[in-house]
Amino acid sequence: FHLFLLQQSHERDNTVKQKADWIVIFCTALTILQECKNPCCNATTCKLKAGAACAEGECCHKCQLKQTGSVCRPKAGDCDLTEYCTGFSASCPADSYTQNGGPCNRGKGYCYNGQCPSRQEHCKRLWGPGIKKIPETV
Repeated sequence: FHLFLLQQSHERDNTVKQKADWIVIFCTALTILQECKNPCCNATTCKLKAGAACAEGECCHKCQLKQTGSVCRPKAGDCDLTEYCTGFSASCPADSYTQNGGPCNRGKGYCYNGQCPSRQEHCKRLWGPGIKKIPETV
């Protein structure tokens, strides 16, 4: 919306340009005041309030960074690792996984890129959730 108004203002005379510039400034200020409902932010300056260290993120709580070692993303399976806040950033570190080849699903599979593919799960993906393993005969 803002870029459209600016682009149009360059194609017309000076009077229209001044009006378009004013509209862009007015719309931008109005947008900031309307969108900034975060208690950690000052809507007028678009900056953090005094004493606030952060405004949002998995490692931000009540405008302050969570302590180092606070869980920000729990383990989501055998092949996933728990992520912890660093104490220096409001964002949780990138999702990380166990090393490929490690056992998972009670030894029925091996970790690969954060997943635990097993023969049974692979068959379910191919043939649907109702697929059953046929008993082995000797």
